[in-house]
Amino acid sequence: AKARGMAALRALLALACAWGPAAAVVHIPRRSPRYLFATFPTVPEVGYSLLPHSAWNPLVIDGLVQPEALAVDADEQRLFVADTMAKAVFGYKFRILPSGRLVVDGPRRVLSERVCFHSNEWRRVSEDMR
Repeated sequence: AKARGMAALRALLALACAWGPAAAVVHIPRRSPRYLFATFPTVPEVGYSLLPHSAWNPLVIDGLVQPEALAVDADEQRLFVADTMAKAVFGYKFRILPSGRLVVDGPRRVLSERVCFHSNEWRRVSEDMR
């Protein structure tokens, strides 16, 4: 489980070089629905859609300044968000309600602080991780 979480975090760091909104389609094990997670930097939140529906639902609405890259560890139901203006990577645990709705489960964790999101640095980080 820890290795999968680290893989998701590495993927997040590699995605951060994209500099813009991010999205990920995720199939949660033991569940038939698929979820689309996305960041909305102009509206500082992370939302999701239960596919194939197109309605957006808020998941993280507080505490973000400019979320950009994201990664999801579906097995552990964890969400990782890179916030470029806050210069931090945050981690959230989420759970699935019987209705299929997602909710944040517990407090936000600061996984990395004082992160400088420069595209050249992230390219170098992502190349080193190969």
